[in-house]
Amino acid sequence: MKIHCVVLNWNDWASTILCVKSLFDNGVAAEHILIVDNASTDGSPACLRRELPEVPLAVAPRNLGFAAGMNFGARLILERCDEGDAIIFVNNDALIVSGMAALEAALARPDVGLVSPMILNKEHPENVQFQGSDYDWSRAEIIFYDQAMAARRQVDGLIDSPRVVGAAVAARVDFIRKVGLFDESLFMYFEDDDLSVRAIRAGYRNVVVPGFLIAHTGKSSKDAPPHYYFYMKRNSLYFWGRYLPAGRWRWCKLRMLADGFMNAYQWRADPERGKAVREGILSALRGRTGFRQELQPGLLGALLFLNPRLSAWCARTLCKIVKRFTPPTGDLQ
Repeated sequence: MKIHCVVLNWNDWASTILCVKSLFDNGVAAEHILIVDNASTDGSPACLRRELPEVPLAVAPRNLGFAAGMNFGARLILERCDEGDAIIFVNNDALIVSGMAALEAALARPDVGLVSPMILNKEHPENVQFQGSDYDWSRAEIIFYDQAMAARRQVDGLIDSPRVVGAAVAARVDFIRKVGLFDESLFMYFEDDDLSVRAIRAGYRNVVVPGFLIAHTGKSSKDAPPHYYFYMKRNSLYFWGRYLPAGRWRWCKLRMLADGFMNAYQWRADPERGKAVREGILSALRGRTGFRQELQPGLLGALLFLNPRLSAWCARTLCKIVKRFTPPTGDLQ
């Protein structure tokens, strides 16, 4: 089995070089790595060609986003790889620490779909950022494993983790051909969740490999740019709405909208972030996907989001409705 790697770069060639060198340090050959530059504007292609001349580089025609950018690279690899090979999608701000052999052993199991590493904090590698996660479908929430839960979910040396994260995720070629790649309509964020659920529904087992370690920046959402809030808000509504049963989704949607109204109100001191939250909610309600585009709020949007007191009142009212009328957590009908 050959493990091919796709590393996506966008205006951050210095981090990409460090990521690729960590792959070299762990025995990955240059010809098995593909850097995809997502139409950077900082001169990344020239810098990457100069510093990593032996590594193939593909330049996207425009900024495709995370999902389509990774898919762009994967399709190029699928054209030339063997059926028994695998692809690992790596964030350019991640460093491979160890465990490529453990990764290969996990990928060799036919029942395994997506494979994730244990993720360490890059600044404090003694701290584990990620060791598995699952979905609480009764509440539309994500459950992150602590050390005890990860130990309980370990079977045959692998941690059963229905949800994996996109900082580094690997899959065999036969899995990709059956289940598909990332959902490009999401542009960025929640594409790993969508693929995780599709893998489980196709009968595969998603796992975390304890011996496969990466270090990841793990940026705080407090420092994130406005577009982070737009895509996270919009895509969270899109994801849960796609997979939750209709009866459950009605109630969870009310709670998520209440959270969104409150977020927009709380960000009134930061106009750009507040606007991103508002547009994320409106985009989800209108069924918009893909790249963020300027939206006209319309009458309802103007009433809800341009009046902070009204949005706060809506949030409190929705929270009361959800608290009073949400059916028991076990009821998924």
